[in-house]
Amino acid sequence: MLTEWLLHPLTAWLCAAIGILLCLVLFFSMARDLKRRAVATEQRQAELEKKLDEARAGLEELRTQVRQLAESAERVASLPVASSGLNLNKRGMALRMHRRGEPAGRIAAALGLPEGEVEFLLKVHRLSADGPRNASAAES
Repeated sequence: MLTEWLLHPLTAWLCAAIGILLCLVLFFSMARDLKRRAVATEQRQAELEKKLDEARAGLEELRTQVRQLAESAERVASLPVASSGLNLNKRGMALRMHRRGEPAGRIAAALGLPEGEVEFLLKVHRLSADGPRNASAAES
């Protein structure tokens, strides 16, 4: 008796109908979920495209700035460099030659410096050497 209703044809049809109904519910819920995800994906893609456009605009602005900086660097590089020929080594050599009694003209020729620069160096050296003595004499 218990197994009779299981073997009845109506039970088989009822189980098939319930199965089909469950499949339809699953199908429509999956379709709704896919549609929701597609909308979210489109929104995300639109946001990413907007950010990409902003990044491209920023990159173009940076390229313009780099171009301007390169042009200004080229202009600066093309300017003549005013070089002072008097570095510390030449200064020391000039002062040593002066202590040995060499004239400013000969020092300038030997070091490849303008004579006016050598005279100025010697004058500054003389003033700095005499400076403390003159200052102490002025205070007395």
